[in-house]
Amino acid sequence: MLIAQEVGDRAAEAITRFNIAMIHRAFGDLDQAIDELERVVDLDRQVEHPDLASDTAALERLRQERAT
Repeated sequence: MLIAQEVGDRAAEAITRFNIAMIHRAFGDLDQAIDELERVVDLDRQVEHPDLASDTAALERLRQERAT
């Protein structure tokens, strides 16, 4: 992820952060997963990434999961 940040590859950074979020979710750390997905959605918006809608939906699902 650091390399993607250093070279300004926001799309690659978003993909890496998404994967990290899913690892946090798998381990039950919903707060950290949500933090990562919030960054993913922000990066998606910056680069008009085609996964913006699905990443936003994943973020909302995690927020709902945390609320229950």
